[in-house]
Amino acid sequence: MSLLRRHPPSREPGAGTPVLLFTLGGRRFALRRSAVLEILPVTIAEWRRLAHMAEGGTLADTGLPLMRLAARLGIGTAAEPRRAALLVLGEAPEGGRPRGLVLIEDQPVCTEAAAVRPGPAGTDVAVLVDGEAVMLPDLHLGLRASAPAAPAPTPARALVVMAQGAARERLGALLRRRGFAPSLAEHARAAELAGSRFDLVLVDIDAFGGTPGTAPTIGFSRRPQRPAPAGFAAVLDPDDDAGLLAALGPARVTPAVPATLN
Repeated sequence: MSLLRRHPPSREPGAGTPVLLFTLGGRRFALRRSAVLEILPVTIAEWRRLAHMAEGGTLADTGLPLMRLAARLGIGTAAEPRRAALLVLGEAPEGGRPRGLVLIEDQPVCTEAAAVRPGPAGTDVAVLVDGEAVMLPDLHLGLRASAPAAPAPTPARALVVMAQGAARERLGALLRRRGFAPSLAEHARAAELAGSRFDLVLVDIDAFGGTPGTAPTIGFSRRPQRPAPAGFAAVLDPDDDAGLLAALGPARVTPAVPATLN
Protein backbone atom coordinates (compact mmCIF):
# COMPACT_ATOMS: atom_id res chain seq x y z
CA MET A 1 0.00 0.00 0.00
CA SER A 2 1.37 3.37 -1.01
CA LEU A 3 2.06 5.92 1.69
CA LEU A 4 1.21 8.67 -0.76
CA ARG A 5 -2.51 9.43 -0.67
CA ARG A 6 -4.43 11.42 -3.23
CA HIS A 7 -5.17 15.05 -2.44
CA PRO A 8 -7.96 17.31 -3.67
CA PRO A 9 -7.05 18.71 -7.08
CA SER A 10 -5.76 22.24 -7.27
CA ARG A 11 -8.42 24.79 -8.11
CA GLU A 12 -5.81 27.13 -9.59
CA PRO A 13 -4.44 25.64 -12.82
CA GLY A 14 -0.82 26.61 -13.42
CA ALA A 15 -0.24 27.60 -9.80
CA GLY A 16 2.47 26.01 -7.67
CA THR A 17 5.91 24.56 -8.34
CA PRO A 18 6.90 23.37 -11.83
CA VAL A 19 8.08 19.75 -11.69
CA LEU A 20 9.46 17.10 -13.99
CA LEU A 21 7.62 13.77 -13.94
CA PHE A 22 9.10 10.37 -14.75
CA THR A 23 8.56 6.72 -13.91
CA LEU A 24 10.94 4.27 -12.21
CA GLY A 25 9.95 0.69 -11.46
CA GLY A 26 6.31 1.40 -12.22
CA ARG A 27 6.07 4.38 -9.83
CA ARG A 28 5.96 8.04 -10.72
CA PHE A 29 8.40 10.52 -9.24
CA ALA A 30 8.95 14.23 -9.59
CA LEU A 31 11.83 16.68 -9.42
CA ARG A 32 11.64 20.43 -9.05
CA ARG A 33 12.22 21.93 -12.48
CA SER A 34 14.26 24.76 -10.98
CA ALA A 35 16.85 22.25 -9.74
CA VAL A 36 17.53 20.82 -13.23
CA LEU A 37 19.76 22.80 -15.55
CA GLU A 38 19.55 20.44 -18.49
CA ILE A 39 17.95 17.16 -19.58
CA LEU A 40 20.19 15.02 -21.80
CA PRO A 41 18.69 11.96 -23.54
CA VAL A 42 21.17 9.06 -23.51
CA THR A 43 21.42 5.96 -25.67
CA ILE A 44 21.45 2.49 -24.16
CA ALA A 45 25.19 2.21 -24.80
CA GLU A 46 25.70 5.54 -23.00
CA TRP A 47 23.43 4.38 -20.18
CA ARG A 48 25.63 1.30 -19.63
CA ARG A 49 28.75 3.44 -19.30
CA LEU A 50 27.05 5.99 -17.06
CA ALA A 51 25.51 3.31 -14.82
CA HIS A 52 28.96 1.78 -14.37
CA MET A 53 30.50 5.16 -13.51
CA ALA A 54 27.65 5.89 -11.09
CA GLU A 55 28.84 2.94 -8.99
CA GLY A 56 31.99 4.94 -8.33
CA GLY A 57 30.04 8.13 -7.60
CA THR A 58 31.60 10.48 -10.17
CA LEU A 59 31.50 11.13 -13.90
CA ALA A 60 34.86 9.92 -15.21
CA ASP A 61 37.59 12.40 -14.29
CA THR A 62 35.34 15.49 -14.17
CA GLY A 63 34.85 15.17 -10.39
CA LEU A 64 31.10 15.84 -10.78
CA PRO A 65 28.98 13.60 -8.52
CA LEU A 66 26.98 11.06 -10.54
CA MET A 67 24.05 9.11 -9.08
CA ARG A 68 21.77 6.50 -10.61
CA LEU A 69 18.47 7.39 -9.01
CA ALA A 70 16.90 3.91 -9.18
CA ALA A 71 19.86 2.46 -7.27
CA ARG A 72 19.72 5.34 -4.79
CA LEU A 73 16.03 4.59 -4.10
CA GLY A 74 16.48 0.81 -4.06
CA ILE A 75 14.21 0.32 -7.07
CA GLY A 76 14.81 -2.66 -9.32
CA THR A 77 14.71 -1.82 -13.03
CA ALA A 78 15.21 -3.74 -16.24
CA ALA A 79 18.86 -4.43 -17.07
CA GLU A 80 18.38 -2.71 -20.43
CA PRO A 81 15.90 0.20 -20.15
CA ARG A 82 14.09 1.29 -23.27
CA ARG A 83 15.00 4.91 -22.64
CA ALA A 84 17.11 6.93 -20.24
CA ALA A 85 18.14 10.47 -19.48
CA LEU A 86 20.90 12.31 -17.66
CA LEU A 87 19.74 15.24 -15.54
CA VAL A 88 22.22 18.03 -14.87
CA LEU A 89 21.47 19.54 -11.47
CA GLY A 90 22.34 23.09 -10.52
CA GLU A 91 21.24 26.19 -8.66
CA ALA A 92 19.15 27.78 -11.42
CA PRO A 93 17.41 26.61 -14.59
CA GLU A 94 19.54 28.89 -16.76
CA GLY A 95 23.21 29.71 -16.51
CA GLY A 96 23.73 27.92 -13.20
CA ARG A 97 26.80 25.98 -12.22
CA PRO A 98 26.38 22.17 -12.39
CA ARG A 99 26.63 20.52 -8.98
CA GLY A 100 25.80 16.93 -9.89
CA LEU A 101 24.30 14.47 -12.37
CA VAL A 102 21.39 12.08 -11.99
CA LEU A 103 20.81 9.12 -14.29
CA ILE A 104 17.21 7.90 -14.67
CA GLU A 105 15.74 5.02 -16.68
CA ASP A 106 13.07 7.17 -18.30
CA GLN A 107 12.60 10.45 -20.12
CA PRO A 108 10.80 13.17 -18.16
CA VAL A 109 7.54 13.29 -20.08
CA CYS A 110 5.91 16.47 -18.85
CA THR A 111 6.22 19.51 -16.67
CA GLU A 112 3.32 20.43 -14.41
CA ALA A 113 2.65 22.93 -11.69
CA ALA A 114 2.37 21.09 -8.38
CA ALA A 115 1.83 21.91 -4.73
CA VAL A 116 4.84 20.73 -2.72
CA ARG A 117 3.90 19.42 0.72
CA PRO A 118 5.60 17.43 3.48
CA GLY A 119 5.32 13.69 2.93
CA PRO A 120 6.13 10.50 4.86
CA ALA A 121 9.52 10.06 6.54
CA GLY A 122 10.38 13.69 5.97
CA THR A 123 10.33 13.41 2.16
CA ASP A 124 8.36 16.05 0.27
CA VAL A 125 5.62 15.12 -2.18
CA ALA A 126 4.34 16.97 -5.22
CA VAL A 127 0.56 17.13 -5.45
CA LEU A 128 -0.38 17.36 -9.12
CA VAL A 129 -3.36 19.19 -10.58
CA ASP A 130 -5.38 15.94 -10.67
CA GLY A 131 -4.74 15.32 -6.96
CA GLU A 132 -2.12 12.60 -7.37
CA ALA A 133 0.78 12.84 -4.90
CA VAL A 134 4.19 11.75 -6.17
CA MET A 135 7.44 11.59 -4.25
CA LEU A 136 10.12 14.25 -4.60
CA PRO A 137 13.34 12.30 -3.91
CA ASP A 138 15.86 14.04 -1.68
CA LEU A 139 18.81 14.26 -4.05
CA HIS A 140 20.98 16.03 -1.48
CA LEU A 141 21.41 12.68 0.29
CA GLY A 142 22.56 10.98 -2.88
CA LEU A 143 25.01 13.50 -4.25
CA ARG A 144 28.28 13.77 -2.42
CA ALA A 145 29.66 17.20 -1.80
CA SER A 146 33.14 17.78 -3.10
CA ALA A 147 35.71 17.26 -0.37
CA PRO A 148 37.72 20.33 0.50
CA ALA A 149 41.14 20.33 -1.03
CA ALA A 150 43.78 19.06 1.34
CA PRO A 151 46.52 21.55 2.13
CA ALA A 152 49.56 21.07 -0.04
CA PRO A 153 52.24 19.17 1.84
CA THR A 154 55.50 20.88 2.63
CA PRO A 155 58.81 19.30 3.60
CA ALA A 156 59.37 18.67 7.29
CA ARG A 157 61.64 21.29 8.81
CA ALA A 158 65.12 20.55 10.09
CA LEU A 159 67.54 22.87 11.85
CA VAL A 160 71.23 22.15 11.29
CA VAL A 161 73.53 23.75 13.91
CA MET A 162 76.96 23.31 12.36
CA ALA A 163 79.84 25.47 11.21
CA GLN A 164 79.81 26.53 7.58
CA GLY A 165 81.70 24.20 5.30
CA ALA A 166 81.56 21.12 3.09
CA ALA A 167 80.23 18.88 5.89
CA ARG A 168 77.25 21.15 6.50
CA GLU A 169 76.48 21.41 2.77
CA ARG A 170 76.64 17.62 2.41
CA LEU A 171 74.32 17.18 5.39
CA GLY A 172 71.85 19.70 3.95
CA ALA A 173 71.75 17.86 0.62
CA LEU A 174 71.15 14.54 2.38
CA LEU A 175 68.28 16.02 4.39
CA ARG A 176 66.63 17.43 1.27
CA ARG A 177 66.76 14.01 -0.37
CA ARG A 178 64.95 12.60 2.67
CA GLY A 179 62.11 15.12 2.40
CA PHE A 180 63.34 17.76 4.85
CA ALA A 181 63.75 21.51 4.34
CA PRO A 182 66.96 22.34 6.21
CA SER A 183 67.72 25.68 7.86
CA LEU A 184 71.33 26.37 8.77
CA ALA A 185 72.63 28.08 11.91
CA GLU A 186 75.98 28.74 13.60
CA HIS A 187 75.08 29.62 17.18
CA ALA A 188 75.38 27.59 20.35
CA ARG A 189 71.84 28.54 21.44
CA ALA A 190 70.20 28.12 18.01
CA ALA A 191 68.57 24.80 18.93
CA GLU A 192 67.26 26.21 22.20
CA LEU A 193 65.91 29.39 20.64
CA ALA A 194 64.22 27.56 17.74
CA GLY A 195 61.55 26.24 20.10
CA SER A 196 58.97 24.06 18.35
CA ARG A 197 59.36 25.59 14.91
CA PHE A 198 61.30 22.59 13.62
CA ASP A 199 60.53 18.89 13.30
CA LEU A 200 64.16 17.85 13.74
CA VAL A 201 67.34 19.42 15.11
CA LEU A 202 70.89 18.33 14.24
CA VAL A 203 73.75 19.73 16.34
CA ASP A 204 77.54 19.55 16.03
CA ILE A 205 78.24 18.78 19.70
CA ASP A 206 82.02 19.21 19.31
CA ALA A 207 81.58 22.81 18.09
CA PHE A 208 78.43 24.00 19.88
CA GLY A 209 78.01 21.85 22.96
CA GLY A 210 75.34 19.41 24.03
CA THR A 211 72.22 21.57 24.31
CA PRO A 212 69.32 19.74 22.58
CA GLY A 213 66.37 21.39 20.86
CA THR A 214 62.68 21.03 21.70
CA ALA A 215 62.20 18.77 18.65
CA PRO A 216 63.90 15.35 18.36
CA THR A 217 67.64 16.08 18.28
CA ILE A 218 70.54 14.21 16.70
CA GLY A 219 74.08 15.13 17.67
CA PHE A 220 77.37 14.81 15.77
CA SER A 221 80.72 14.20 17.41
CA ARG A 222 84.09 12.76 16.48
CA ARG A 223 84.28 11.37 20.01
CA PRO A 224 82.14 8.32 20.73
CA GLN A 225 79.35 9.12 23.19
CA ARG A 226 77.47 6.14 24.53
CA PRO A 227 74.89 6.51 25.83
CA ALA A 228 73.80 9.69 24.06
CA PRO A 229 73.55 12.81 26.26
CA ALA A 230 70.15 13.61 27.77
CA GLY A 231 67.76 15.02 25.21
CA PHE A 232 69.52 13.52 22.20
CA ALA A 233 67.98 10.69 20.19
CA ALA A 234 71.43 9.66 18.95
CA VAL A 235 74.99 10.92 18.60
CA LEU A 236 76.67 10.00 15.30
CA ASP A 237 80.03 10.46 13.65
CA PRO A 238 79.73 13.36 11.14
CA ASP A 239 80.75 10.99 8.32
CA ASP A 240 78.27 8.24 9.26
CA ASP A 241 75.69 8.81 6.52
CA ALA A 242 74.26 5.31 6.90
CA GLY A 243 73.68 5.84 10.60
CA LEU A 244 72.02 9.19 9.94
CA LEU A 245 69.69 7.71 7.28
CA ALA A 246 68.69 5.00 9.72
CA ALA A 247 68.00 7.60 12.41
CA LEU A 248 65.94 9.75 10.04
CA GLY A 249 63.72 6.88 8.92
CA PRO A 250 61.49 7.12 5.83
CA ALA A 251 61.21 10.35 3.87
CA ARG A 252 58.48 12.48 5.39
CA VAL A 253 56.30 15.58 4.92
CA THR A 254 54.08 17.54 7.27
CA PRO A 255 50.93 19.65 6.59
CA ALA A 256 51.70 23.10 5.27
CA VAL A 257 51.86 25.71 8.02
CA PRO A 258 53.33 29.21 7.97
CA ALA A 259 56.86 29.12 9.39
CA THR A 260 59.42 31.85 9.87
CA LEU A 261 62.72 31.88 11.66
CA ASN A 262 63.23 35.19 13.39
